[in-house]
Amino acid sequence: MRCALLHDARTKGKWIIHAESDDNKTIKWVDKNSEKILYRNNLQKAFEQYIDSYGKELTKCPNLQEAFIRKFDSLCED
Repeated sequence: MRCALLHDARTKGKWIIHAESDDNKTIKWVDKNSEKILYRNNLQKAFEQYIDSYGKELTKCPNLQEAFIRKFDSLCED
């Protein structure tokens, strides 16, 4: 399976993909009508940090737990 974000960024518009930036940016807009640079390693780190943070918050927050269960249940409906 391919990552849709990276695939689309690579094949549409003026997106460029680099491994990582020196300043830990995830995306750099050169200007509004020009190229955009996606730093794939930094994006991966951002995803991992988000998932870690979400997982920790999920164990503590009843409202978040209810929303998670509700969304997961909707995936399993016929």
